Amino acid sequence: MFNFWHEPFLRIGLAVGLISGLLCSLIGFFVILKRVVFIGLAISQIAGLGVVLGLMVGINPYISSFILSVVISIFFWLYNTERDIPRDTVVAFIYLISAGLTTILIAKNPRVEIYGFNVAAGNLLYVTTGDLFVSLLGSVFVLLLFLYFFRALVFISYDRETALTSGIKGAFSDFLFYLMLGIIVSISMRISGLLFVFASLIIPPMTAFKIFTSVNRIIIGSLFISGISVISGFWLSYTFDLPTSPLIICIYGLFFVIGLVINKICIC
Repeated sequence: MFNFWHEPFLRIGLAVGLISGLLCSLIGFFVILKRVVFIGLAISQIAGLGVVLGLMVGINPYISSFILSVVISIFFWLYNTERDIPRDTVVAFIYLISAGLTTILIAKNPRVEIYGFNVAAGNLLYVTTGDLFVSLLGSVFVLLLFLYFFRALVFISYDRETALTSGIKGAFSDFLFYLMLGIIVSISMRISGLLFVFASLIIPPMTAFKIFTSVNRIIIGSLFISGISVISGFWLSYTFDLPTSPLIICIYGLFFVIGLVINKICIC
C-alpha cells in the first residue's frame, strides 16, 4: 500500500479515475430518474467512436469525442417524442452502428493500439497530466452547471407537470441534462472505457436508490460508493496485477449486493 502512493502514474490515474467515477455517478442520478439508461450507453459508445476517429485522423481524441458526444446528446434531447420510430429503437440503432464502426476502425488502424486505447475496458494506467487537466477543467464546468440548476433538474425529473406549471423551463432543463451527460461521457471515455463509464453512470446511483430515500442522501451515497470503489479498485489492481476498470466495476457490484441486503433490513 505504501509503494502504491509513491508511483506518480498511479496517482494521476487514480485522480482521473476518481473524477470520472464521481462525475458519472453524479449525472447517473438523473439518468436513472429520467429512465434513459440506454441513452447513457449509446452516448458512451459514440464517445468511444469519437476517440478512435480522433486518433485516426490526427485530431485530439478529446475534441473528436466531445463533438460526437455533445451532438448525439442534443439529438436525443430533440428526439423526445414517439414518432414513426420510438426513441428506444433509435438508441439501439445508434449504439449498434457506432459499435460496429468502432470495431472496424480499430481493426484497420494499428495506431489506436499504440496509444493503448481499449474501447471496452479503457486503460487508467496510461493517464497523463494532460488527461488530468482536461478532466479537472471539464469537471469544474459541469459542477458549476449542476450546482446552479440542481433544484430545477430535480424538480423537472420528479414531477414534470408541477415543475412546468411553476415556471420551470422543461426543454431547457432537459437540454442541460443531455449537455452535461455528453460532456461527462466524452471526458471520461478516453481513459476509462465504455464499461467503466456505463457502470459508473448506473450502479452507484442505483445502489444508493436502494438504500436511501431523500435526494441528498442518494446523491451523497452514490458519490461515496463510487469514490470508495475506485480507490479500492486501484489498490487491488496494483497489488494483484488485475485490470483496473473491470475490477472497479466488480466492486460496484459488491456494493449493490450490500445495498440489497440493507434494503431488506431497513430503509434509511
